[in-house]
Amino acid sequence: MRAGQGSDARKVAQFEPGVAVTSSRPFWRRALGIVLAPWPFVLIIAVWQAWIVFGRVPEIVAPSPLLAFTHAAEQLRAIGPDLLATLKVVAAGLTLGMSAGIALAIAAWFSPLLSGVLTPPTVLLNAIPSIALIPVLGSIFGFNPMTVVVVAALITFFPAFVLTRSGLDAVPPSAPDVLAALGANRRARFLYLALPAALPNMATALRIGAMLSVLGALTAEWLLGTDGLGFRLALAQQVMDTTQAWNISMVGVALSLMIFVLATLLERTIVRRFR
Repeated sequence: MRAGQGSDARKVAQFEPGVAVTSSRPFWRRALGIVLAPWPFVLIIAVWQAWIVFGRVPEIVAPSPLLAFTHAAEQLRAIGPDLLATLKVVAAGLTLGMSAGIALAIAAWFSPLLSGVLTPPTVLLNAIPSIALIPVLGSIFGFNPMTVVVVAALITFFPAFVLTRSGLDAVPPSAPDVLAALGANRRARFLYLALPAALPNMATALRIGAMLSVLGALTAEWLLGTDGLGFRLALAQQVMDTTQAWNISMVGVALSLMIFVLATLLERTIVRRFR
């Protein structure tokens, strides 16, 4: 077999169902990639430790990484209820924002008039900094966890709406004509064509919205004075407890990374299935 024929066979195998295609990368490269995956975090910790040592930073300003991690492990049970409260708010806000964004995007796909009505306010809402909206929402809904949920939902709504709307239109150019020739109505074109094409975009919106919802929830808790990690961070800053503030910040970062990793794994699964 000629070299060109072997290359063509591999390309065809990628699109034939049931044909397994192994990775072209050697095993040592894949293993090295797994080992080096956490290198950004190792680099951050190394820079942090160098800043403490060479800058002679006092503990009241910033603790060393070892001290911060040790204290965070000791205080994890104490901040457990606040972590659970923030996690509930993030889950509620993410669910509400994604549901509203996807539902309105689907409605806009069915109605061009509704699309023209919804798109400008959505873009305008996203242009306003969330930190400026939080006090306004607090005066409307009250300084309670429900306002934090609303903040997380509003931040999640924009990527869900925009990416779902663009995904519904990301169909092969001739596919709608084929379904129309077969007599399919708009509902059938949505179920069998537009919706499967939009699923990868929805997964991407979930990944983006998951990170944004955590950031929005922590900021809202910090400003509104409710419960959760953001509220505990505000208390630690008021009493100048730097170590506690760093601990809460690290827990918040760990929560964001955990949600991001889960959303990324879900996105990759959906993309492999529908793209």
